Amino acid sequence: MLVIYVATFMLRMVTWGVSASATGNKALVIGGYFYGLNTMILTLRVFGHLMETNKATGTTHIALISIIEDVAIIFFQFLVGILAFSMAITKIFVAEGSYISSTERLLRNSKG
Repeated sequence: MLVIYVATFMLRMVTWGVSASATGNKALVIGGYFYGLNTMILTLRVFGHLMETNKATGTTHIALISIIEDVAIIFFQFLVGILAFSMAITKIFVAEGSYISSTERLLRNSKG
């Protein structure tokens, strides 16, 4: 977290010292991405510390982490399913496209 913060600070200082304009500046955009990542990590860290301060929340914390892991597994399986179906649909589209003639393909493209 500290390394990301230092990288964000350095990118902003380089932008401030070198660039005259903030628009279209890639270093400033990358610094913004790092800042967002650092904020996310800090929020998760604070949430973890809050869960650890009370004895009663220990079991809740364990259950919450277990639920998050299960949701992540389901989300990954969902992404794999979408990828598999999209690849199959693309293959079918390409295979069907090879059956039509080039003149028919030009007519379809000019209409649409």
